[in-house]
Amino acid sequence: MITFDQLMLPLMKALVNLGGSGSIDEIYEDVVELEKFDEDTLAILHNPDKNSQREIGYRLSWARNHLKKAGFLKNSSRGIWAITDKARQAREIDSCEIVNYVRSLNRQASLNEPTQLPFWELNPRPKAPPNIEKPLG
Repeated sequence: MITFDQLMLPLMKALVNLGGSGSIDEIYEDVVELEKFDEDTLAILHNPDKNSQREIGYRLSWARNHLKKAGFLKNSSRGIWAITDKARQAREIDSCEIVNYVRSLNRQASLNEPTQLPFWELNPRPKAPPNIEKPLG
């Protein structure tokens, strides 16, 4: 099965074929045509117990998002993806370099996030004043 990073270049070629931008469905169809995926490959579901999303579509979404984080794509409106000026000016796109770059961004983001505390530690129940905790009488 083709990996999401192996789909980056076909995805970019599909967008060029589509005039620089396209819907998720248009990109999917063009990539399928470019890569000549067989029916068995296209029939594979990503998570059959939860939904009917195709594995190729799932991996294309990862490719789109990595390309976006690296500045090669933009999501101009809901479901429409477009090539950026950075992508137009690039001589080539190195998917390994993009994956490493996005991973470094994700690592950096996780280092900057505050530690997630359980909800009960965020809003602890106030303690009763000491005089109320003592038995009466």
